[in-house]
Amino acid sequence: MRKHPRPFHKLRGLRPLATFCALGALVFLLAFLGETQPAARQVAPIPPGGEVRLFEEQDGLCLLAYSGQAPGTSALYALDTATGETLSNYVSFQGTLVWARQRGSSLFAVEHSAAGYTLHQFALPNFGIEPIHSRLLSGVSEDTFAVFDCDGEGRFFYANGLLMTGSVQDSSLSVVQAGGSMVSGVSFLEVTPQGTLVAAAAGQLYVGSAASPGQWKAIPAGDIAPLFLVGENYMAATDGRLYRLGGGSLSPVGSAPLASGQLCAVDQEGRLVYGSGGTVQITTGARASAELDIRGLETLEAESVVENYLDAAQRSKLGTVTIIHGKGTGALRAAVHQMLKKNRAVKSFRLGRYGEGEAGVTVVELK
Repeated sequence: MRKHPRPFHKLRGLRPLATFCALGALVFLLAFLGETQPAARQVAPIPPGGEVRLFEEQDGLCLLAYSGQAPGTSALYALDTATGETLSNYVSFQGTLVWARQRGSSLFAVEHSAAGYTLHQFALPNFGIEPIHSRLLSGVSEDTFAVFDCDGEGRFFYANGLLMTGSVQDSSLSVVQAGGSMVSGVSFLEVTPQGTLVAAAAGQLYVGSAASPGQWKAIPAGDIAPLFLVGENYMAATDGRLYRLGGGSLSPVGSAPLASGQLCAVDQEGRLVYGSGGTVQITTGARASAELDIRGLETLEAESVVENYLDAAQRSKLGTVTIIHGKGTGALRAAVHQMLKKNRAVKSFRLGRYGEGEAGVTVVELK
């Protein structure tokens, strides 16, 4: 029997029900999207011609510092990263903000006014109505802040021919003695949020606690020039590579095709994750060298360097690598062998043969 289509008047009764369901679904969808994708809103009125001096996240805070072209238009903001609400701000600068960084549990900012350049220390997360400490910096210019930084305790460093140091909390100022020697020709200087200082000067990379310049390690850097630090343990360089800072050498662990250190981080594989052109990108790994020279290093320092190197070599999928430790007393070789026995990336190892370096090298086969 042929089925007849349902008469139109029988369908009309379903239209109100379908319309109601559709409207209900639309309301639900809009409500859902409204909760997960809140509308963007302005949280800080950056003035025309202004420049962002600091924009980073720290323990649930979004820290923003900007300067305006006119004196008195600079400001600091601490925002809740979850809601965008302003938790604290400071808008009482009389001059222009030229530099700002978060270090430890403080935010530091340099203000330029008719009096000169003044370094301020602010508490986090509440800036308060006045800085905790302020100090007028003498003998500095605008160019000084291209090589300037401070640690969480208020120790500041800058290059004025020689590397200088002082404190925002008093009037002290002295020449830095790194390992008993003055440091000159500084081309790069940066302190990590936790207080590790990295400075580049005359083919050397000085690394150590900002509080103890006498214990800084001088790492031969050759033509490797730092661009910026990433986190506590990594450095992006002008050769397009990402290096891990550890022990007495630089270990390449990935590529770093960047010109600034904003919006980037390092993942567990040693790759650089960064924002570019509205997208998130991940770099590919840089191939580690097949040889590592640790001659002249102390035992504990060498162990750390070798550990980092083997990690990078395995990520680079190197099957065999050579560690050059020299012959000497054999103490360094013995320490390396003990470490290799415990390293899970090592399949086997042996002393070098004739033509490979014999007892002065160890050849390592990786898994």
